[in-house]
Amino acid sequence: MNPQTRMPKHLKSNEPRLFLLRRWANLLAARFGASVYLVGSALRDDNANPRDWDVRIPLTNEQFALRYATAGQRVRMSGSQIADLWNEQYYGRTGDDRRVYWRWTRECQRTGKEAFRKYLGLYVDFQAYPPREWRSWGDHPYWRINA
Repeated sequence: MNPQTRMPKHLKSNEPRLFLLRRWANLLAARFGASVYLVGSALRDDNANPRDWDVRIPLTNEQFALRYATAGQRVRMSGSQIADLWNEQYYGRTGDDRRVYWRWTRECQRTGKEAFRKYLGLYVDFQAYPPREWRSWGDHPYWRINA
């Protein structure tokens, strides 16, 4: 992915929304121990009112495993194996033990709803990714929004 070095023009003209977005991103960065990025159509200068705000957090394999694997899985598998298991489940290639995927789904949905109800009043599509998935997005731009 390619970092975007400048803020989208529509956020410059709407400072209250930017302030709320950054405050929420700082809370997420503390909760997850990782940087928070805005991605997707909200980065386009011509999209002042995006339908939703795509927010992503890249985690290390170990961070991902600690958040989403069961204790038994963490004993039997490495962080990279757990991230690979999630990847297989995410793309529907396996039906085996989907607990990693469901824990991840539940937290992503809960975090997006929390952003709307408690902090932003904006529809947020939130996802935390292991390194392999984060890197797979290739040339898509992203912009760091936490301090």
